[in-house]
Amino acid sequence: MEREAAELFEEFKELTASEFFRRNKQMLGFSGKIRSLTMVFHELITNSLDAAEEAGIQPDITIDLKRVDKDHYILRHTDNGPGIPEAFVTKVYCTMFAGSKFRNIQSRGQQGLGCSGCVLLSQMTTGKPAKVVSAYNEGEILKGVELTFKMDVKKNKGLILDRKKAEVSST
Repeated sequence: MEREAAELFEEFKELTASEFFRRNKQMLGFSGKIRSLTMVFHELITNSLDAAEEAGIQPDITIDLKRVDKDHYILRHTDNGPGIPEAFVTKVYCTMFAGSKFRNIQSRGQQGLGCSGCVLLSQMTTGKPAKVVSAYNEGEILKGVELTFKMDVKKNKGLILDRKKAEVSST
């Protein structure tokens, strides 16, 4: 039985990058519980080091890991980097293949998968949203925002669930 070309493509589907990695999380390095946790640490620390280097400051990084139950943790990561402007928070944490480091030179972390991969893993394992607090300069003004969000894997973008102004100090 011969089928026409149009029939062959009736079931044609497209995947966003985040949907592809949801189905293939091992390609991001998330292949086991300990390995996945190690990858999350690596991504967050590397991003902090990169941001401090690009801002020309000495990095100050704090990570707090609290075990919630046998397989789940709450990870808090804080650094003294230049921050992420509010308009870019969900792009950084919820969009695969997005970033500011796509260059023609080889350097660490240039694929745009790190933070978004961590949010994807967290969302897949807990079903809970992520929370980011960012303080950043906008001209001479120091601003702060706290966003709670989830990744929409079908659209490869973030869905903001809650937004609050965050108290920030210049020290």
